Amino acid sequence: MNSRKEFFNVTLKEIEKEVLDNFDATVEFTEYAKAEEYRCSLELSEE
Repeated sequence: MNSRKEFFNVTLKEIEKEVLDNFDATVEFTEYAKAEEYRCSLELSEE
Protein backbone atom coordinates (compact mmCIF):
# COMPACT_ATOMS: atom_id res chain seq x y z
CA MET A 1 0.00 0.00 0.00
CA ASN A 2 1.24 3.46 -0.86
CA SER A 3 0.93 5.83 2.12
CA ARG A 4 2.26 8.80 0.09
CA LYS A 5 -0.65 9.56 -2.19
CA GLU A 6 -2.78 12.51 -3.19
CA PHE A 7 -6.52 12.53 -3.70
CA PHE A 8 -8.48 15.03 -5.72
CA ASN A 9 -12.19 15.72 -5.39
CA VAL A 10 -13.28 15.48 -9.02
CA THR A 11 -15.37 12.92 -10.82
CA LEU A 12 -14.16 10.83 -13.72
CA LYS A 13 -16.69 12.62 -15.93
CA GLU A 14 -15.11 15.99 -15.02
CA ILE A 15 -11.66 14.67 -15.92
CA GLU A 16 -12.95 13.18 -19.16
CA LYS A 17 -14.60 16.48 -20.12
CA GLU A 18 -11.39 18.47 -19.44
CA VAL A 19 -9.27 16.08 -21.48
CA LEU A 20 -11.69 16.03 -24.40
CA ASP A 21 -12.14 19.82 -24.32
CA ASN A 22 -8.48 20.76 -23.97
CA PHE A 23 -6.31 18.15 -25.64
CA ASP A 24 -6.21 17.21 -29.29
CA ALA A 25 -5.78 13.46 -28.88
CA THR A 26 -7.74 10.29 -29.24
CA VAL A 27 -8.30 8.86 -25.80
CA GLU A 28 -10.28 6.00 -24.35
CA PHE A 29 -11.66 6.24 -20.84
CA THR A 30 -12.22 3.30 -18.52
CA GLU A 31 -14.49 4.03 -15.60
CA TYR A 32 -13.46 1.02 -13.55
CA ALA A 33 -9.81 0.22 -12.95
CA LYS A 34 -8.18 -2.40 -10.76
CA ALA A 35 -6.78 0.22 -8.34
CA GLU A 36 -5.90 -2.45 -5.80
CA GLU A 37 -3.93 -0.10 -3.52
CA TYR A 38 -6.73 2.47 -3.59
CA ARG A 39 -9.38 -0.10 -2.70
CA CYS A 40 -7.19 -1.40 0.12
CA SER A 41 -6.86 2.18 1.44
CA LEU A 42 -10.64 2.57 1.34
CA GLU A 43 -11.11 -0.60 3.35
CA LEU A 44 -8.67 0.65 6.00
CA SER A 45 -10.36 4.04 6.24
CA GLU A 46 -13.76 2.38 6.76
CA GLU A 47 -12.54 0.40 9.79
